[in-house]
Amino acid sequence: MRQFEIKIHGNSMYPILKNHDLLGVESFDKPEEIDKFAVGEVVLIRDRREWVVHRVVDFGVKATMGDWSLCIDAPTKIWGRVLTVNGVPDPLLRDKKVSLISQIISGQPMVFRKFFRVVLLLYVFLKRRGCC
Repeated sequence: MRQFEIKIHGNSMYPILKNHDLLGVESFDKPEEIDKFAVGEVVLIRDRREWVVHRVVDFGVKATMGDWSLCIDAPTKIWGRVLTVNGVPDPLLRDKKVSLISQIISGQPMVFRKFFRVVLLLYVFLKRRGCC
């Protein structure tokens, strides 16, 4: 295993990760099976021709998806685990509640998605201030 830093582009993991955040990633010598990772962990996957940072979720079968995204990835291999954001360990990188809220958002009609995204923003705001 080795560690490296990667700058992200995009907002699929907002509000936990933002465009241009610098992530500390633990990479593996060979890809690991998704079943070895806990729901809520933020991981590095390979999606077609690009590297993607998403959270492990469970819809009866483990998959990954962005916290702010409506698309579900179906990777079988995980190439790395995110450890830090801008040089600081963040407990929200392994938060099962964020994963659950993201799963709820993806299953809702469009009219309710905005409401649950506000719930996600509020949860992250309060969690980062030590309120929950």
